[in-house]
This record gives sequence, C-alpha cells and structure tokens, in this order.
Amino acid sequence: MPLRTGNRPLPVITVPLDLPVLNTRSFRIAPLLASMAEAKAIGTDPFSASSQRIVSELVVASHRHVNVPTDRTLLSAELHPVPVWTAP
Repeated sequence: MPLRTGNRPLPVITVPLDLPVLNTRSFRIAPLLASMAEAKAIGTDPFSASSQRIVSELVVASHRHVNVPTDRTLLSAELHPVPVWTAP
C-alpha cells in the first residue's frame, strides 16, 4: 500500500538491509582512523567495501568491554535496580 501525502501517492521503494553502513565519522573511531594510512582513502570513498571493512575493524577495536562477573557494582545494579525518588 503506498504512503499518501495529501492526494498524491508517494512511490514505494525497497531498501536493502542486508549490510549495514557504518559511520566513518564516528567520534569513537576518529583517533584510530586518523592514525591509519588508509584514512584519506576512507574519507574519499566511505561506502566502499574496503572502507567499510576497515571501519568495522576499528569499531570492534574501540568497543569497550566490561568484565561483568568481576564488576560486582555493575552486576548488582543490573540485577537490582534502585528506584529513583523525587520530592513532591
């Protein structure tokens, strides 16, 4: 069923969702990307397969890992959330 705006129907398009497109300008990977020789090529063509592969590797490398079993404060907060009270 086409989406309508006023009396004019808009075309329906199919968007391929098989591959995500990663943001090459993310602040999380910016320091890592700036230090790479491929940074200029990625800036020129951020949507190419090679650019997206490099960006995905940088995203994985910059991801923060939390060791939940040894971090008791985090584990406790996740299992027993503390209610937030506000003054009337």
